[in-house]
Amino acid sequence: MNKYLVIFLRSGGFFGLAMGLFYTLQYQNVSAGVRCGLVTGILFGVSMAALSYLSDQKLKKKGIDTSSAHVRRSHKISVTRTARDLIPTCKKAILLIKNSSLKKEDTETGTLIAKMGMSWNSFGETLEISLKPLADGRTLIKIASSPSLPTTIVDFGKNLENVETVVSYIKQELGDEVRDCA
Repeated sequence: MNKYLVIFLRSGGFFGLAMGLFYTLQYQNVSAGVRCGLVTGILFGVSMAALSYLSDQKLKKKGIDTSSAHVRRSHKISVTRTARDLIPTCKKAILLIKNSSLKKEDTETGTLIAKMGMSWNSFGETLEISLKPLADGRTLIKIASSPSLPTTIVDFGKNLENVETVVSYIKQELGDEVRDCA
């Protein structure tokens, strides 16, 4: 199904249902509640889909694929360095993300966790970078970003942008040592 149709249906459906229920209870009139729910749901769904489209256009200009409607994003790469050597590079990559702060650094498990604060398009995000040694001497880096608010339906590409910022910085810094993983 088309990404923008999914965004329209999810956001408009939930919002319209909530508003319809509110109006029905407020005014004790079911038909007014249904009409209000439909109108506000359609308007809200169209607005969310349009804003998502505009955000996607911004990301596409950066060369980022925006075809999925999922808000939880991840990317795996492998690098010919040890996990301990990669931690400073990963920390620098995290700091490139606007409004980010490193909350946890565990060198034993190779885990970095950062939080991003609220912005106009998000209630905040959590970014986790995990570093795992591979048998061939390489290190697997998994970068995952998800909304701080678990019920988030639309993030306007913010988590995708977080992941791509980290991946592109690591690729820029380490060049030929980096390989994408499936």
